[in-house]
Amino acid sequence: MERDEILKIIKEKGIDWTIASMVEGSIGYHSPKHAYSIIRDFLNGAVRSYCERCSACFKEDLDAMLSYDIELFMRLEERDPEKVQRIIKFVQHIETMSSDDQTTIGLAYPTMNV
Repeated sequence: MERDEILKIIKEKGIDWTIASMVEGSIGYHSPKHAYSIIRDFLNGAVRSYCERCSACFKEDLDAMLSYDIELFMRLEERDPEKVQRIIKFVQHIETMSSDDQTTIGLAYPTMNV
């Protein structure tokens, strides 16, 4: 997915949808706060991310990581739009929590069956 397409999807779907795509795509590795900071960096022109996941899985290519998460979430939305809405609401709820609480929930995310 090209950078312009990622920008278009973020604009169309919104920040909360994109944050949720990153939380789901990373199976909880990204907290909402962390995902937001990565998206903010992307919107400000960053092309690399040095977070552990992006470094290890995407060779620091921020566009590749966002593309992966967005495409995965779009496919999920086609199959199960209700689940996508549950994930978005869940992420909106936990983004009001402290960073430590967001991280703790992220560790449990793969087993939470949101």
